[in-house]
Amino acid sequence: MISLDPEVKVFIYHQCVDMRKSIDGLSILVVEALQLNPQDKALYLFHNKSGDKFKAILWDQDGFLLLYKRREQGSFKFPKSIETDYYEIDADLFNMPVKAVRKALKRLQRLSSLYLKALLQRACLQL
Repeated sequence: MISLDPEVKVFIYHQCVDMRKSIDGLSILVVEALQLNPQDKALYLFHNKSGDKFKAILWDQDGFLLLYKRREQGSFKFPKSIETDYYEIDADLFNMPVKAVRKALKRLQRLSSLYLKALLQRACLQL
């Protein structure tokens, strides 16, 4: 799971992007379309037309980090009626789903261990 530093800005490009683009192509979009510096302390997020994939780039002191996510079912929800080339969210909002997933995984692990314990107790009683 990835969690961003609260100081990191998150910019989401509102137009659909060809997911064949990699770091160089996405960096060019940041400069030309967003008129921002790809080496700033920011995460730049791009999504495809169907909304089931996104790529993001982040400058990490000595090079770019490329993130790619593909949903097997469903799609991500991005606002459609944006009048500017991008919109900005803060790192806390970006981190919210990550925190929710971590919490759900911890709960699942706890429930799994309780279930396993109950199964073992039942097996012992049947012996």
